[in-house]
Amino acid sequence: MLVRRGNTLLHYVRGKGSGEKRLVAKGSIGIGGHINHRDEDLFGVGFDYYEEAVQRELHEELLIDADLTWLAIVAVIMAAVSSFYYLRVVWYLFFREQEEEPPLPVAATAGTSAAVVVTALGVLLVGLYPSWLLNAAQSALQVVLGG
Repeated sequence: MLVRRGNTLLHYVRGKGSGEKRLVAKGSIGIGGHINHRDEDLFGVGFDYYEEAVQRELHEELLIDADLTWLAIVAVIMAAVSSFYYLRVVWYLFFREQEEEPPLPVAATAGTSAAVVVTALGVLLVGLYPSWLLNAAQSALQVVLGG
């Protein structure tokens, strides 16, 4: 299995802990190489089964030595915050008591209009040319993880 990000492939040098001594200190691309008897017809069974086999290979072959517990904690906190927000939106739309009179429309100011235009252009820019943002995020991740 090859792991690719953009135009680069994952490559590594096998260490002394490698199960195959003839490959120690040699460069390699690709992970895995064996198929279990239950993997006989991965594509015929469905994509979920194929994805399970690929994930198994990654977990069997890759050891990522990084303590990312803090990142998992941040992810759980952010998931709780976003869940509260989205559930609140659902409550507001479907379960709250309706007002007697609908609210009057509010005229948009020049500042509001400018904010909407700038935001729309930003979304369009990121949608059409995402590579600069992805590269910046990758660089930031490398700084955070010390890589």
